[in-house]
Amino acid sequence: GYLSIVDADDVCISNTNRQLCALSDTVGRTKASVMAQRARNINPECEVAVIEQFATRETVLEMLDPTDEEAKAKQRPVDYVVDCIDGVDDKAALLTACVQLSLPVITCGGAGGLTDPTLLARTDLICSENDTLLFQVRKKMRQRYGFPQGQPNNAKGLPTWNIPAVHSAETIRSLSSSSSDNDKEQRDDAAEAASSFRACDVSFGTSSVVTGAFGLAAAGFVT
Repeated sequence: GYLSIVDADDVCISNTNRQLCALSDTVGRTKASVMAQRARNINPECEVAVIEQFATRETVLEMLDPTDEEAKAKQRPVDYVVDCIDGVDDKAALLTACVQLSLPVITCGGAGGLTDPTLLARTDLICSENDTLLFQVRKKMRQRYGFPQGQPNNAKGLPTWNIPAVHSAETIRSLSSSSSDNDKEQRDDAAEAASSFRACDVSFGTSSVVTGAFGLAAAGFVT
């Protein structure tokens, strides 16, 4: 088999509760290199390409379909894209690029503040509900890239986008139980920060049983 792992982030001590790459002796190393090593240890015959870059709005098209002839000659054909980006702009750009290039893709919604892995579902992107990240991504894809309007659960029978999505019906929980306006503002700020890789410590916790379930649901769809 062949895998390309794309991520420029480093392993952080705060990742240890939920990320396979985060161990006491991997903190500070790049996540992509650690995961590549683990994949090779599991299957030495697996070819793993490590791309220590962030997939951003500016880079996704070149990553998927290089214009540079030398890079194009080296790149293996893309069979499937698993999208785990947590920034709205970059996530929308990647999904749009996959549609434009006719590449199969599955996207994952937000996991912060969730605790129940049994509430996960896999639907078309326009049918996902109760997921702020995917809601914002859909909005961005309609406004910036011209995707058609969708309805929750496709209530009006509108055409789907043919982008499968893993998401949860669970209501996000905060560590704070206060309902004061100040605490609400802090929770809103945390929710916004949680949708970006630039933030590490926010008020929403992330459970390993939920993130693992997200990954398995996405991988199960690909295989």
